[in-house]
Order: sequence, then C-alpha cells, then structure tokens
Amino acid sequence: MSLHAKTLRLLRLSVRAGRETAIRERTGVDDWCIQLSWRERILASGKVDWFGLDGDPAAYCVKKGRNRSAWRVMVEGADLFAKVFNAGGGLERVKAWFAGEPAEREWRAASVARMRGVSVPECLGVGIRGGKNRRSVFLSQWLDQARPLSEVWRTDIAKCSHSRRYAASCRTIDAVARLVARAHDEGFVHRDGHAQNIVVGAGSIAALNTAYIDVHAARITRRPASFRAVVRSLAQIDQHFRHYATRTERLRFLRCYLSHRAKNRVSQSPGGTHMRTLVIAVTREVDRHALRLARQRDRRLLRNGKYFATLRLGGGWRAKVVLELERRHAFPEGGVPDRTCSQWREVLSPLLNIQVTQRVPYPDGVHGHMEAHNLTANETRAAGLGARLAWSVFGSPSRREFDACHRLRHRGLPSKLILGYVEHRSFGLVDLALVVRPREADSYAESRVLQWTVGDAVLDRQLGNHKNE
Repeated sequence: MSLHAKTLRLLRLSVRAGRETAIRERTGVDDWCIQLSWRERILASGKVDWFGLDGDPAAYCVKKGRNRSAWRVMVEGADLFAKVFNAGGGLERVKAWFAGEPAEREWRAASVARMRGVSVPECLGVGIRGGKNRRSVFLSQWLDQARPLSEVWRTDIAKCSHSRRYAASCRTIDAVARLVARAHDEGFVHRDGHAQNIVVGAGSIAALNTAYIDVHAARITRRPASFRAVVRSLAQIDQHFRHYATRTERLRFLRCYLSHRAKNRVSQSPGGTHMRTLVIAVTREVDRHALRLARQRDRRLLRNGKYFATLRLGGGWRAKVVLELERRHAFPEGGVPDRTCSQWREVLSPLLNIQVTQRVPYPDGVHGHMEAHNLTANETRAAGLGARLAWSVFGSPSRREFDACHRLRHRGLPSKLILGYVEHRSFGLVDLALVVRPREADSYAESRVLQWTVGDAVLDRQLGNHKNE
C-alpha cells in the first residue's frame, strides 16, 4: 500500500515552492512522506514503531477514540504528537480510495494551512502501513504549554474576579478571533472547530498564541470562506461558550472577529447591517447545531462505546448502563462516579438472584448491596403474555424511561438521572425489568443553557427591529 496521489501531488508542490523540504521514503511495507530535517529522528531503525505505540515506554496515550489514538512521544529530546488511525469499515475504505487515509487527509489539511499562514502545529510527516492490519499515522510537533481553549476559559477566566475577568477575556477573545478570521480569509474552514480543537499557548503581553488542531475534516477553498461556512464555524464555538461565557463576551467575540476580517479588507464594515445579520444567522445556526449534536449523542444509545455499554449477564439477563457522564458541565453531578463494565457487573450481580416467579421484590442483602454503591433499583414485572410481547417489541418501561432520560439530557433539558436498566428474558420475551438510579434525590441539576441575548439595551442596539421580523 502506498501514499495517495493527492498526497504525492501536494508533496511535489511544496517542494517546488520551497516552503518545506520533504521527501518520500519507503521502509518495507511502510510508505512515508517526511520532513528531511526530521528523517533520522523519526525513521531511525529500532527507535520507535510509530504504528504500534502501545507498550512503548517513550509514548504516552493522550486520547483514544473509535479507530484512532493520540500519543505524545519523546524522541531524542523532542516532543512529538502522533495520531494513529486503524483501518475502518466499508465507508472508511471508500473514503480512503478517493481521498487517502485519515492521516493523509490531516497531513494535507495541515500543510495547506501552514502554506496559507493559518496557525497549526508543524506537520512533520505521514506514514502508511499496508497489509492485513492497515494503519496510518500523522506526526506533528507537540505544542508545549498549549491548552485547549475550553480548559483555558474554565480555569483562567471563568474563575477570575469581576475586575480581572474583563482584561483576561478580552485578550483571549482577540487571539481566538484573530485565528478564526485569518483562517476564513484564506479559505480554510475547520468543520469541527469547537473549543477543544483550538489551543492557546503562551505569547507576548499584547497577544496570545492560538492554533487549530485535529484539522483532518477542514474545508479548503481558493477564495475566502462563504457566509454560510462562516456562520457554521462561529456557531460551533458559540455552542460551547453558552455554558461558560457571558452574553456580552460572546457578542464581543463576533465584533472582534468582524474587526479582524475588516482589517484584511475581506468583509464589510464591522458595524451596522453586517453585524446584525451575522448575529441573527449565528443564533439560528446554533439551534440547528445543537439539534445535530443531540441526534449524534442519541445514536450512542444504540451501540457500545465510551459512554454507554450493553452487558450480557447470563441466565437471560441483559443490562444497558452508563459508563461515563458526558455533560457534566450542564449537569454537575459530582457525587455520581463513572464506572467501567467490570464495576457494573459487580454492582448488578446480586440483582440476578431475583426469582422472576417470586412476589418478593428482592432477596436478602440486595438493598444493602445497592446502598453500599449509592444506588437504588426499582423493578417492574410484566402482567401477562400481552405485556411481555409489548415489552419485547417496543421496549420495557425501564428501557423507555432510560432512553427518554438521556435524550432529554442530550438536549440540555433537566431530567432525573438514570444510570441503567436491566431486563430478564425467558423464552425470548421480556418478563422483568429494573431501572437503576443514584440514591440521592437531588442528583440532577437544572440546565444552565444560556440564550443568545445581551440585555435589552444592547440587544435593541445591535438587532434593531429584528423582534418585529
């Protein structure tokens, strides 16, 4: 297996332009496009297996996801960032055929961004390993002292006193607005440009250094970004900061963004109609984006992953449980811990002793066991064959309650937390179901979703007669 034609074309263009000296090199079944100055450190034999970093003492796993993992690797005193992609399913194979492996797509996007002056980490190389277990790896330089924008805001700004917050927020807002405006001017739109994929590092007193990361899905055009693409990009940022930034700070970001666009003579004047149009468009797009995110989170209920898992417990018992609570910023349930599958099996094991034919809900010791884990379990029994058939086809009341709870939470709406449900089947039909909750009655919090308003006076001044439209 070799590098995609689009990757090799960009390699030739970059070499002709003299921007970066990169070469193509084959090592066995591996095919690399690597910067010449990093060749010895990265491809020296016996140093690092970039396609198999598990168990390597020089590698530290930063994040793991579906078919990909991110690593921080120390090589000869240099910190590198390695993103390893495993072979995906049929759709991923089709995308690889037309556009290259995921690592190649990210290398091309990062390379074009650097050519156009958009701040991204220095991309050092991309490699493809063929064979039965196909993999690809993207290498870039580790950004020292750089943190995600979401973390910087929560720790450095949101906790500031009122007198210090204004100066700190203005500095960060200006740096991020400058990054986004420059990218849009150059036709570079990060289609997943939320606050986790923007990093903030140390800079001068006047300005901070900011950069995009995880740019594999970026849309790149020859002209400045279209208005629709701009609105979608800004809505992703605002969607996150509805929970952390004030309404005035979010409006200040838009004004600062337009100011930087105006300096480059790309957009209209930052005041008047253009500002009003942008605010209205972003407001509507945020709502649509929130709905898309909610539907994406709903699909997690259908499969095993980071947040939910289905456990087959034997004897006709099956459970759906929450492994990790994702939306703790909207529902800060500090007393509810995350649990692994093995921990859930231990928690649920006494429930399996329940006799379906018994009228007594629980055998001795079950209540105490659940209370020891700060949980409660409420059971429901099917009354007759008709109820069993309905439960098997449409879901038991416990399952429907569990799904409804998390669908509401995915939309930022308050709901009493349910951590799992357990069902028992006999002859293929559900006859007993239990719902598992935290024991605290007040284990859920009201949603703190902010609305896009900035006070009546500011809103009237910015939107004019929009209320009458």
